Amino acid sequence: MLLFDQDAALAAWAGARLGIADFRPCTAIGVAHKGEIVAAAIYNNYRPPNMDRDNCATDDASNLIIKEGGGTGPRDDCAVEYVVETAGAKGPNYSAHMWCTDKSDPAKKASMTFIVIPRGDSMSVGTSFDDLKTYYRCPMKN
Repeated sequence: MLLFDQDAALAAWAGARLGIADFRPCTAIGVAHKGEIVAAAIYNNYRPPNMDRDNCATDDASNLIIKEGGGTGPRDDCAVEYVVETAGAKGPNYSAHMWCTDKSDPAKKASMTFIVIPRGDSMSVGTSFDDLKTYYRCPMKN
């Protein structure tokens, strides 16, 4: 069963799995099986660490927008093909396999893999462990 309008409960469930004390404000959608939450997608806005939190209020191109089915970054719009979760020393790590379209040339499409390591109010994202960048969660826009 799909779960809508249960943002707080879904954020708490996802936060417990990812080690994030408070995911809100956010928008969420989830899946329940036999009355138990088994999956949740949390939508938030992340920004690079060297930026002032005031940039969260702008449509700064360096922000990452994570949304249902994919995300938007500085250069690409991406759709999720599949995600693999692996155990890490400090919690789960994710490998997001995406189909991305270049914003400056929509004819350019590429399959890309992003490593995503969530940690509290931040996450590290990159195409390899050598190029991970840390992003911090911005308040959700209405």
